[in-house]
Amino acid sequence: MENIIVVSVLSSAGLGLSFFFGFFLLRDSRLDNKILALILIVLSLRMTKSIFYTAMDLPLFIKNLGIAANTAVGPLLFLYGSVLLGKTRIAEKDFLHFIPSLAYVLFCNNIPNEEGNLLWIVTYGMVLVHSFIYVFFSIRSYGKMQGNVDAGLRRWYIQITGALATIWLVYSLIFLTVIPTYSFGPLAFSILMFLLVYVGFNTRKLFQIEGKKYAASKITDEEGEAILQQLKRLMESDRFYLRSDLSLTNLADALHISERDVSLVINKHTSQNFSSFVNGYRIEEAIERLNSNQDEKILAIAMDVGFNNLSSFNQAFKSITGRTPSEFRAKAV
Repeated sequence: MENIIVVSVLSSAGLGLSFFFGFFLLRDSRLDNKILALILIVLSLRMTKSIFYTAMDLPLFIKNLGIAANTAVGPLLFLYGSVLLGKTRIAEKDFLHFIPSLAYVLFCNNIPNEEGNLLWIVTYGMVLVHSFIYVFFSIRSYGKMQGNVDAGLRRWYIQITGALATIWLVYSLIFLTVIPTYSFGPLAFSILMFLLVYVGFNTRKLFQIEGKKYAASKITDEEGEAILQQLKRLMESDRFYLRSDLSLTNLADALHISERDVSLVINKHTSQNFSSFVNGYRIEEAIERLNSNQDEKILAIAMDVGFNNLSSFNQAFKSITGRTPSEFRAKAV
């Protein structure tokens, strides 16, 4: 009994931390932070079920709502990576990722969730596989971030992906009875949550909502507008966006200000993150070249306008135009 109390207390500490930062980030206007907030909140809901499950019998619908939350975390992680890569809006088709989660919500009173039940073994096994599929998708997104996303955010993304993969691995080992005690799941979550918060505080632009960070900045609105005009000149006249290795550091050096101030100006005065701001110029140039030369290879255009690979270019192009480069060119003919 004492062990259960200790585990519950430790797990609840991580849960409180996750809920706090989830609702804190939800107030931010940036899409990437909103999705990160949803990851933390939905994961917390899933872990709330696990903590209570270690201490008492739960109704069937509560247990299945916990799994519904679990099946939403993977898609949210993938979408978070897509937004960091420059995706500016959530499209209707993105909601298809949440069909398994919706199914568990709609049929929470019907889907078996008792150990030993054959259907439960099959469905819960599929839930675990589903989670690792999204880990794979997220690792692919991480690979696309090289040269396209701020190094600190790129590192953070693989760290949170690794943390979630570890949590799902622990639950998989519990499912396979390799780990005999269910309470290891929420305990692992709590430990990893403390580590993630520590890493988050050491990563630029995390756990800072826009109003707070602008208040802490010494840049006035007039100075911010002036810096924005200098940024636009670098993009439009010097065509900095064509550099595949372009980073906040490059822009900060060119403007003789800090990386933090560059980031703040972009966030506040354009309502975009660094990747979205730069990719807007890249895609605009790509559109001009697609319209002017029907024979030019799309890969050549992608590389020339500053992307490191075709998949990142396709994703950014579709995020801005609603079509892939091939679809755009076909419609322009």
